[in-house]
Amino acid sequence: MATTTKGINTNELFVSYQKEDVAKAQIIAKNIFCKDPSDIKVFNSYFSFCTGVITKKGIYSIETYQFFFSEAELALKIFSEKCEMDETALKTIDNCNEILQKKVAIINAMANDLQNKLELEAKSNNDQIFSDLCGKINQLQNYYTEKLVGEIASLDEQLDKDLLSKTQIRSYNTSSEKLSDIISKRLKKENADYNAKALKSFKEGIELFIDDSSFKKEKERDRLKNLLIDKLFSFSQEKLFPETLNYYNFVYSFIFGKLDNDGKLFMTECAINNKR
Repeated sequence: MATTTKGINTNELFVSYQKEDVAKAQIIAKNIFCKDPSDIKVFNSYFSFCTGVITKKGIYSIETYQFFFSEAELALKIFSEKCEMDETALKTIDNCNEILQKKVAIINAMANDLQNKLELEAKSNNDQIFSDLCGKINQLQNYYTEKLVGEIASLDEQLDKDLLSKTQIRSYNTSSEKLSDIISKRLKKENADYNAKALKSFKEGIELFIDDSSFKKEKERDRLKNLLIDKLFSFSQEKLFPETLNYYNFVYSFIFGKLDNDGKLFMTECAINNKR
């Protein structure tokens, strides 16, 4: 299709933007075409401009290519409806349809290339996350910190399991089991340490109470309160083993039984107000 000099290509404003800003050049060119959509020369120059933007070199984004393709397609539709239909017009329409088929092939190829590139980037990024995740789980086995557990949780949330290979899935399952075992052992140790500390505190509490009978006196309520809070009520019963809880109940009952009625009420209020 020969490029005409009528209308668009001789418009100074269009020419000034054609190479520097195709978006503005398109606005100008479309304005000229819309004023005379049945003119074959005006149509040819506008259609050639729109399709000429779409090249295999990939100068512009795929969104830009799609826009100019749709504009060329729309222009052909309008021209087909408005023109004086003759053999020349029919041949022009046929040629333009062939050009559009070639251009859509370019756009599809570009879209496929872009999709492949994005998928490769996503897979590469996911592989790095997977590698970091497994590495930190191994690190956790040797050096346990809450910060590291948080980092592992964050990486696991970012990981796209659908992108993992069969080998990676097996490795992920193995690492997950390892992580579960590490945390389980850690919690058992923490619970054991917590209960040992609680048991020691309860023992100290009953010994202090036995050794100092003044705790029973009304004027010593503040001292009794401090003893109860520091030695008994500073531990969460939910974290205590049944055996530890039995000893706690024994200490509580022992002290409770040695107090007068007002003392019993005072101890109950302390227990309620400082419940963990």
